[in-house]
Amino acid sequence: AQAVNQMRCSVKAPPRCPTCARPRDVAALFEQPRPGDGRVSGYLAEEGGGSGDDTAFESVLLGARPKVSVADKARQAFESVNFDTNESEQHLAYMRSLRSTHGGKRKAAFRWLYLILVGVGTGIVATLIQVVLRKVEHAKFVIQSSLIESDHGIAVQYAAWMGMTMTLLIVAGILVCYIEPLAGGSGIPEIKCVLNGVDLPNVIRARTLACKAIGIVGSVAAGLPCGKEGPMIHSGAIVGAQAARLDASYLIGPFRVGAEARDFIAAGAAAGVAAGDAMNPRILVRTFVAAAAATLTVRFFNGPMHGASAWGVLGTEVPVEFGRFETRKYAAWELIVFVLFGVAGGLLGALFNQVNLWLSKWRMRHIGGRGHKRFLEALLVGAVIISFNFFAHFMAGGEAPPGGDEEHGMDPHANMVAPENPQAQKLFNMPGGEAIKALFHEKGTFDQRVLLFFGFTHFVQMIWTYGMGVPSGLFVPSLLCGAIFGRSMGQLLQHLHGSVTSPGTFALIGATAMLSGVARITISLAVILLETTGEAEWGVPLFITVMSAKWIGDLFNKGIYDTHIELRHVPILEQRPEQHMKTLTAKDIMATQVVTLPATARMNDVLRTIEGCTHNGFPILDTCGHFIGMVERSTLHHVFLSLRAREVALAASDGSAASRPASVAVDSDDGERDLEASPPSAESPTRQQHRTGGGKADLDCNASQETCNISDGVEEVEVSSTASVVPYEEMLRHGYPRLAPAPTAQLLPPRWRPKQRQISGEDGGRLVDLRPYADCSGFVVQEHTSEPRCHMLFRTMGLRHLPVIGCDGSLRGIITRKDLIDAVREAPSSQAQHQVEAAVHEPAWN
Repeated sequence: AQAVNQMRCSVKAPPRCPTCARPRDVAALFEQPRPGDGRVSGYLAEEGGGSGDDTAFESVLLGARPKVSVADKARQAFESVNFDTNESEQHLAYMRSLRSTHGGKRKAAFRWLYLILVGVGTGIVATLIQVVLRKVEHAKFVIQSSLIESDHGIAVQYAAWMGMTMTLLIVAGILVCYIEPLAGGSGIPEIKCVLNGVDLPNVIRARTLACKAIGIVGSVAAGLPCGKEGPMIHSGAIVGAQAARLDASYLIGPFRVGAEARDFIAAGAAAGVAAGDAMNPRILVRTFVAAAAATLTVRFFNGPMHGASAWGVLGTEVPVEFGRFETRKYAAWELIVFVLFGVAGGLLGALFNQVNLWLSKWRMRHIGGRGHKRFLEALLVGAVIISFNFFAHFMAGGEAPPGGDEEHGMDPHANMVAPENPQAQKLFNMPGGEAIKALFHEKGTFDQRVLLFFGFTHFVQMIWTYGMGVPSGLFVPSLLCGAIFGRSMGQLLQHLHGSVTSPGTFALIGATAMLSGVARITISLAVILLETTGEAEWGVPLFITVMSAKWIGDLFNKGIYDTHIELRHVPILEQRPEQHMKTLTAKDIMATQVVTLPATARMNDVLRTIEGCTHNGFPILDTCGHFIGMVERSTLHHVFLSLRAREVALAASDGSAASRPASVAVDSDDGERDLEASPPSAESPTRQQHRTGGGKADLDCNASQETCNISDGVEEVEVSSTASVVPYEEMLRHGYPRLAPAPTAQLLPPRWRPKQRQISGEDGGRLVDLRPYADCSGFVVQEHTSEPRCHMLFRTMGLRHLPVIGCDGSLRGIITRKDLIDAVREAPSSQAQHQVEAAVHEPAWN
């Protein structure tokens, strides 16, 4: 009980200046967090983006937490993105100017135009990948066919086959291991993190798109068990992110900020797998427009370029299409079989995820994310898999290595191996899509032993391939693996019972179960398979299968994408909080030692404060400690850069004393000035009301029209901040919301830099009013607000910071997404502490 009382008193105690020990003055508002407070870590880790000079700040962090885990260190490398609407006076003035000049209508028109262009661009990228992939595969099999016809020995054929495939692997490996490591894998976990609110700028760069598109052609054409569908989703998201950076006529960068950029990324992804976590009606409509444009583009180019239709005829030729079934019947008792297929798919998916997790951890410890080790591992794994598949024909009873005949040489998808080989042996070197088609629609009977042998080896190769240093997707490989086992069981049921359903239909159900068990995709997967097969009649069996597979798989572990997100310790918020978190409140999870800024301060004091930490959000307080709003680091950077360029705040010191905006008194003891803002008067337009539990602070912060009374203990002067407010569009011209191109210490001339000399005299006497740039209507909660409500605000509104205020309007703490995540691990101790406090004290709301 005494510990609880001490904790509560420490929360309510006003901050004190480390030099003069006076509470409630401007110096106290600049106070830094004290080492030794464990709860500081959540707030620090949230804003420790790894940019700038973090040496001094890391010492504070290490002092607060002597034993920093690997997960904590990894989380410090990530920052959040604020998707909430900025309602500062500066931004509202910008919105009013758009409305007065009809800029809002122009912005809306360009938004729809760019969404259509995102769809067209995504379709063009997908078409180019598909066309180049087919050309490369065609050339590879034509060369192999010519060697077979020339009666070259098996050694020559193997050497030529390995030379072609290893060349493709070398290209894909160089792009990922040396140029852009984030181009590896499918890209879906990364896009899911971006849409969740984690800042991963390298994921959506144009260079990543180039490496991804070229690398996926190399890895798929080489014959690895990987697909191109996941990388296509990643590529579309990059196209959307690049479109969000465009200007709209004279409007500069109107789509770069927050939710606008997220909507473009979601529209570019255009798939429920990646965009499902960010769906709302607005995003749904924009995604639909981009997806429709992408579909139209693919159908316009794909058919004519493959010779399936004339130009201008929109045929059915699409990158992924598995064909229609002749029989659309199934017996009622077979619904139980479909459920059992889902159970088996969930078990196999859980096994796949667990083994791949162990392998990925080994790779992280011994290989790393880039460099020679990862490149050599990709070549080694590729050589083993390709060599095994080349000789697997002989192990399965075939008589010739992979090749093609003269009749089918121009269409390697029609006959990928020598015609004398049985159909089952052809699966080892068929492209994934063609192998799935064969399993779905082949009327003959596949050799059961060969099917099971190929299914087992393909399953092992999938585990080994996913996560190595090449672009690779899991959609088609997982579908193929499930289709193999489904076809085998379908043939067995038809032989034993004379099933109404064809073996190809069971292959479809098996493919659905396997992919759902691996990725835990439900509705979107069923819709995708309904579209790729054109069979709406199989909707009920597919829904039953995916739900069974997901429920069984969730009993053991998470999906493969969520597993890799946790493996990298990305601070992603789940859709809903854990059950044991419902008893916690904002007071239990908030960080109490918060770096704050006063409403009006000297520029060098603000720079010194933000240089002393790596936070990205700073609460603005008045002299009584009442919360006014939040201002972000990037906003301060751009404001100070613009003020310096315009010579508003950094005016020449040779002006007359009457024209100066403030008088400065020098303390004879330590040479530093003591500025203190007077409390707001009754006529002041700054007022604040708070909702109980959660909501937006009702603030009127028209600081751009306000005259500030500043007292330094010697005389009172008036500072008008009207002329010094930086327009929002001026910040956009400098690349906002990204940080200013110059470091914080470079925003001032050398004689102004706090780290180089003690500032005294007239240096640093320029005042900046921060209230016009603060979001005075942001969401706030009180101390007794439940943790699920805080989680809901972060998850639905896309928040980056959530201030916690007391009943008197004073700031008590701040919550970030990492505080929510850390609370899950600290929940047992927090619950015990909460129970002790409840037993001693009455609840605050009573």
